[in-house]
Formats: sequence, C-alpha cells, structure tokens
Amino acid sequence: MEQFSSDLGIGTNEVIAIAGTGGKTTLMFYLARQLSKDRKVLVTTTTKIYLPEEGDYDRLYTDMGMLLCNESKTIDGLVAAGGPVNSEGKLTSLSDESIAGLIPFFDVILIEADGSRMKKLKAWKSGEPVVPRFTSKTIGIIPISSLGMEIDGEHIHNLGAFGEFSGGEKSVTMEVLKRLVLSKEGLFRKASGERILVISQADDDSLHEAALKLSLMIEAEDTGHTISKHFILSLEAMSHGDYSHYTCRRLWQADERR
Repeated sequence: MEQFSSDLGIGTNEVIAIAGTGGKTTLMFYLARQLSKDRKVLVTTTTKIYLPEEGDYDRLYTDMGMLLCNESKTIDGLVAAGGPVNSEGKLTSLSDESIAGLIPFFDVILIEADGSRMKKLKAWKSGEPVVPRFTSKTIGIIPISSLGMEIDGEHIHNLGAFGEFSGGEKSVTMEVLKRLVLSKEGLFRKASGERILVISQADDDSLHEAALKLSLMIEAEDTGHTISKHFILSLEAMSHGDYSHYTCRRLWQADERR
C-alpha cells in the first residue's frame, strides 16, 4: 500500500471525514485512488463538492436507491456519490442516515465535511464542519503556504469570525495557525474519532521546515493528546511519487487517548 494511506493506519469499515482548507477534495480523491487498489471505497460529502471528473471514479451515483441496488452486488472499485447536482455543478450532500446505511457496502468511506469557497483559511460557522457521529477518523487539513498571508476577505472565508484565531495580527503567523488548529472552535471543533492533522502544501524545503516547526509547536501545547498524528506533505509532489517533503509524526496510539 502507498506510504500515506499506510501511515494513516486505516482499518475495516472506516468512515473518515476531512475538514479544513488547503486541498480537501484533492486529498480525498488522492487517498481514495490509493485505497481502492485493494479496497472498495466511497467518496461523498456532507456539504457540497464539484462533480468529479470521470477519471476520478469507477461509478457515480446521485440516486441512493440505485446505489444501494447496484453496490450490494459489487466487491471493488471507487464509487463517488452525493445528492442531485445543483446549479453550480456540485454534488449536494448526503444525510448522516444515508451514509450510515452505506457502511456495510464499503471498506472505507471518505467524506468531505467542510467548505471554504476556495479560500486559503477559514473560520467556522455554528454547524460546521458536518462530521457524522459515527466517523472513526477526522482529518483536519491546513496549508503551510498561508504563512505570511494577509488576513482579509480575499484569503479568509468567514472573515468576521476569524478574530478568535488572529489575535489582532494582520497577517498569518505561526501563532495564528497554532490557534486555528488547537482552539475549541478551530479545525477539530466537530471532530469525531481519532484526530489527524495534515499540514499541506509543504512544496519546498523552506515550507517543509516551517511546517515541522508548526507541528512541534502544536505538539507542545496539545497536552490533552487530542491529535494522534501530524502529517506534513505536498499533495502535488506525492501525486508524482515524490515523498521528499513528506513527514509522518506519530504522537500517540488511538487507544491511548486520555
């Protein structure tokens, strides 16, 4: 199995939600392609995602009746599913109940559980992210390339609520990113199951070094052991088989959580 999916330690009948910013959809389909080499995988959303391209899946459904009928007879492949496609060309959400009903038909279910309107960072509204209660792993993703970025409406989704994380700063600092990850209203605010941090867009040596520094800062203050693993990676590089800017830091095992 490919290194990233192996390091995640994915078991049987896992439901994995992905929240945050910095490549949720890319991460979901990258992971799905790797896992579907020897497992049956579903990708879906509890919010909205752009309709995937044909090469990103083996079968696509927007009708749950048809999905249940067909997938009860298949044992492999990568399946994409959601509600009806809306006027933006996006798959709409599936309910928690619908997703729960699909668990017996798949080895792994991957859920995009958050929206950010293509902005680098975000603050969350009361109902976000939408993580089903039966989720076994929550991946929170944040881009290290946002370091030094101006804190304004061009770069931040839901800017009005971002003050809790900015602490009065006008640009994104290490402290801002640390607060974004560890705050009770931050990246893992609705998480369920094991919490896994992905620091993405570590596309060169400088960004990888900054991401490692951020990871160590977060670990030092995560005294409650809320996050089990930190990943530092470049999805762009990994898609070409380049793991030169990849780090997996295992901080504790899931059954050790306090």
